[in-house]
Amino acid sequence: MALTGKAFKYALDRQHTNPFVFNSILAKARVFARMSPDDKALLVDSLQINLEINCGMCGDGANDCGALKTAAVGISLSEAEASIAAPFTSKVQDIRCVVSLLIEGKAAMTTSFQAFKFIELYAVTQFVSVTILYFMGQNLSDNQFLYIDIVVLFPLCIFQCWTHASDTLTSDMPPESLL
Repeated sequence: MALTGKAFKYALDRQHTNPFVFNSILAKARVFARMSPDDKALLVDSLQINLEINCGMCGDGANDCGALKTAAVGISLSEAEASIAAPFTSKVQDIRCVVSLLIEGKAAMTTSFQAFKFIELYAVTQFVSVTILYFMGQNLSDNQFLYIDIVVLFPLCIFQCWTHASDTLTSDMPPESLL
């Protein structure tokens, strides 16, 4: 289904009388054309609120600024006015950049989660080892703590952060929770 800006505006105005019809139109439509800048922002907002989906928007001009700001992910395909409004700007003038952005974003989130889990596990391990030593009447010296942090943990943290994004986008979803 394809909608023009005029048809979208008509359906939007009658949304209050029958929201099911409007949501059905949003779910089935694949092409939205000849829309004003305000209609583009309303479309993105309607997709995110009514259908509860994360919506991305690619735009290359000033008329896309509102929709780029409203979208969960806004990508400017130019370095003109739209690049100011969009969180991401691509030097490539087509939508190939979306895949790169998804791959890098997924890798960044996964790396952050793994780093947090590593630090959390280290803190628990150190707490347990210090508690056991206290019960034995022993304690780690400041030099021993420094040695553990610099020689053991620092290289592990560095190597963990040097991981690169995968060349392909997989269907695996990153975890939703840190725990």
